[in-house]
Amino acid sequence: LKADLEENLFGQHVASKVILKAVTDFMKNKNPKKPLVLSLHGWTGTGKNFISHLIVKNIYRNGMKSSFVPQFVATARFPHPGEVQTYKTAIANEFNYFPKEKEIFSVMGCKAIGAKLMYYT
Repeated sequence: LKADLEENLFGQHVASKVILKAVTDFMKNKNPKKPLVLSLHGWTGTGKNFISHLIVKNIYRNGMKSSFVPQFVATARFPHPGEVQTYKTAIANEFNYFPKEKEIFSVMGCKAIGAKLMYYT
C-alpha cells in the first residue's frame, strides 16, 4: 500500500500518511475490537475513489472484484430520500458477515470505506 500511495497519489501527502498508518495498524491487529472506518471527504477529483481502490487492491488479491468488497453508489441504489429507513434495513440485512469485509459507499462523489470494515484506534 505504501508503494502504491507514494507512486500513484499526488497532492494528498497528509491523507496518504494517515491512511497508510490506519490501514497498516489495523491489518497488523489480529483481533481488533472496533471496525476501521475511513471517511474520505473532498471535491470531485481529489482522489477519494482512487484511494479506496488502492486500499482494496492491496488487501484483496481480486481487488474490487473480491466478493468481500460490495460497492454501493447511493444515488443509484437508494434514489428516494423518503425511503431511508427501508434502505437502512436492507443494508443491515446484507452485511451479515464479519470481521474484515469492506463496504464502499459512494454518495455524490464522496466515497467512504465503512460499515463493517473494522477500525483501529
